[in-house]
Amino acid sequence: MGLGLARDVRDLQKMCGEQKRRQTPVVDRPLYYLHRRFVDEQDLLVIFFSKECRYRCNICAVSSRGSRFEIDGDHLRCQFMQVMREMRNSLHVLESVTLSNEGSILDSETFDSTALDDVVQAVGSLRQVRRLSLETRIEFIDVDRLRELRALSGEARLDMLTGLETLDDRIRNEIIGKLGSLDEFRAGLDRVADADCSLTSYVLFKPDPAMTDEEAYAEAERSIRFLDNECGRRQIPLTIRLNPMYAATGTQWAERAKACVYTPPDLGDVLRLAKEERNRGVRIYIGLSTEGLNESGMDYTGRKGYGPRLLISALQFNRGRV
Repeated sequence: MGLGLARDVRDLQKMCGEQKRRQTPVVDRPLYYLHRRFVDEQDLLVIFFSKECRYRCNICAVSSRGSRFEIDGDHLRCQFMQVMREMRNSLHVLESVTLSNEGSILDSETFDSTALDDVVQAVGSLRQVRRLSLETRIEFIDVDRLRELRALSGEARLDMLTGLETLDDRIRNEIIGKLGSLDEFRAGLDRVADADCSLTSYVLFKPDPAMTDEEAYAEAERSIRFLDNECGRRQIPLTIRLNPMYAATGTQWAERAKACVYTPPDLGDVLRLAKEERNRGVRIYIGLSTEGLNESGMDYTGRKGYGPRLLISALQFNRGRV
């Protein structure tokens, strides 16, 4: 009986924990949600099921999970309320909430703006929440719109969650397929500053599958330093999410990785860089979840030398314990 109970608990963790596979899309249920701890915050991530992203980046499989048709505001509200019911016994400990939708939650063509107003106001009613992160491409950041949302968010400061991904224009445009220049990104940072928001930005570790480990480390370090400098000049509070790159099933990036001599990122290298940047005063954590989108063996867990101790060290780092 005891072994059976342990097996059942282990299976439940796999099904419902951080590595859980996303649910089959249903209009009144979110695609994914997760209560997690990052740095010094208890955070709730909610990924809504909404109209698919209008962009087709080479690294991204998430648009394949979106709807080809508009999801109305009432269904989006139902998705959020389902998460609230599931989390009802933990709502009092939440310190931050992250809202995402397989694209840009500030894009009114894919996420109903009145529903977003209502969700932001609901988050603002949670008394312990001090940060509300909205995931978006930087071009959708509008100062007037953010001021509207800020008026609804209570004590929670708005945080823009967006990807720089890499400082290298060639990798960003040709390998990742996320078109945009550094000048456009800087203009977006100006708007973040004007709206008095903070910034969380993704940096990818080994965004080009042909990179060596040394090249991957140096490129991620340069990208972090760029963000740190640019946000410092604008007095934007910055958090870095350092993501070890993985091959998402069915993407052009995955096909490129298969066609070259590809070695997944070394989580030990990712952890070493994160520690160095934290020691410099950068607020940083490691993005460990692939949200069930990775091809088997083509993420950091498929790297030779990877093991539970290394993962535990990364988790402890994210919790501020190392």
